[in-house]
Amino acid sequence: MSPVGVRRAAALGLVLALSVSAIATADTIVADGDAVSGAQPAVHLGDVAPGQVVPLDVAFELTCEGASRVVAGTSIAVTLLDKTEPSDGSATVEDGRVDVPGTWPAPGTDCPAGGLSIVAGTPARLVLTAPTTVATDLEFVFLFLADPGTGVTNNIVFTATVNVVEAPHPDTTAPVLSGMPADVTVSTAGSSAIVTWTDPVATDDTDPSPVVACDPASGSSFPLGTSTVRCTATDASGNAASATFQVTVWQLPTGATWGSPLDTGAVPALVGQLGRTVPLKLHGLAGGEAPSLVAERLEACAADSPARETRPAGTFDWTDGAWRLQLRTGDLGAGCWRLVATRAGVPVATAVVLLVPDAAAKEPARRR
Repeated sequence: MSPVGVRRAAALGLVLALSVSAIATADTIVADGDAVSGAQPAVHLGDVAPGQVVPLDVAFELTCEGASRVVAGTSIAVTLLDKTEPSDGSATVEDGRVDVPGTWPAPGTDCPAGGLSIVAGTPARLVLTAPTTVATDLEFVFLFLADPGTGVTNNIVFTATVNVVEAPHPDTTAPVLSGMPADVTVSTAGSSAIVTWTDPVATDDTDPSPVVACDPASGSSFPLGTSTVRCTATDASGNAASATFQVTVWQLPTGATWGSPLDTGAVPALVGQLGRTVPLKLHGLAGGEAPSLVAERLEACAADSPARETRPAGTFDWTDGAWRLQLRTGDLGAGCWRLVATRAGVPVATAVVLLVPDAAAKEPARRR
């Protein structure tokens, strides 16, 4: 038999001897592992980590039995007589007591019909230290002695059982962000702009639903210039991962104008031979995002004519103090085209040109 088994057998042997001597002819005290009315002389504490410390309060239940009575209003000391512990485990015990209420039946009287039990006084304080080896159903057995001079059966056994399992590994891994927004560029006529985007998502190896938040949040107002948005994912253990993107707000230009040859103000501003390259120049947009050109084939050669076709026509380059673009008319076709310079999708300058296959095409006279 193991040392634990030998010690437990010795303790239980002592319990048996005390029980025989008392013959259950007096009021009795039993352990209550729940510290509430209703005796529970054994509890299973479930799974604990190796070496985990588990505090436990064990109250004692006094029951009216037999012919002998304890004295009402007295206190009965309940002290530890012996204990058995699993190998590599340990336990400390602070003794308890039972306080007998003043209404307890007097000596020589019968117990009330239906019985009488109370839990009152100070519970014993047990502090269990689990073994460091993984195992199941490990028992801590405690033998308490109630003061035999008080007229109670004085043997009380309490058993606490634990399973020692591998301690869970702490979660130290941060979530992974995905779907971060690309850098955003917008234009505004004012001093700020409302910018929205779709927040990224996050996955984590432990938390199924990490919290994702961006600062500033989507839908916030951003000032002119470039601002940094930081998106952070945080899991339930407090691990966090962050990533950033940029929001740039440009102020829409005022006074953007065409340079030669589109500065005539006429409609069309230019009659050109189809297939030739027309050098375009745009003033008044110094700095910022490069403008783009869109060509719209018109139903009629008028500034407000509906467009029946739209094509991208290139992006301007900043050269010698102006935005410049070489318009290849061979990519278009004969007819009237409205040329629309845009920045961030907003029109900043327009002009109508007429492209003809006639080699005699000439530019209209400039207004002086």
